[in-house]
Amino acid sequence: MNRRWLILLSGTSCSGKSTIARALAKRLSTPNRPFLNIEADQHLPHLPDDWSNPMFGESLSRALHRSVAAFGDQGFDLIVDGVLPYGDSQGIADALEIFSRFRFCYVGVHCDPDILEAREKQRPDRDQGWARRQLSDLHKGQRYDIEIDTTGLSPDHNAELVARYLFDQDACLPG
Repeated sequence: MNRRWLILLSGTSCSGKSTIARALAKRLSTPNRPFLNIEADQHLPHLPDDWSNPMFGESLSRALHRSVAAFGDQGFDLIVDGVLPYGDSQGIADALEIFSRFRFCYVGVHCDPDILEAREKQRPDRDQGWARRQLSDLHKGQRYDIEIDTTGLSPDHNAELVARYLFDQDACLPG
């Protein structure tokens, strides 16, 4: 097993994953042990808007998971914000298998639906209503190591909760 951490934040759009990931990277990184923050939205290749060929979806998903793992294979600890193909149990199983070679922490990120909608309205790049639609199945059947709620807690507070969990699991992390 690779001794590097792969921390996966799983939550709906606008749930606060990216902000928590940045706070967690700042909290955990040291000069000799940086935690790389990989945002799935930024890591995915951009396809033409009218491109849709479902037979390539599985291949793209596997390529994304393997490319994320490649950073860990090079000795980096990782904080990954949302890369699982929710609603696709086989795709999730494949991703979790790829990530299993790392010290893996699966974080469920929750938020009140009304807050999600308010955040979406503040972000014009978001498909309005997408976060609420994701709530119906994104967390279904998932077994998280730790769950956090961004409804009323700051990103720094939630990052601290995750960090404490990691410290309990790995005495080698900086305290």
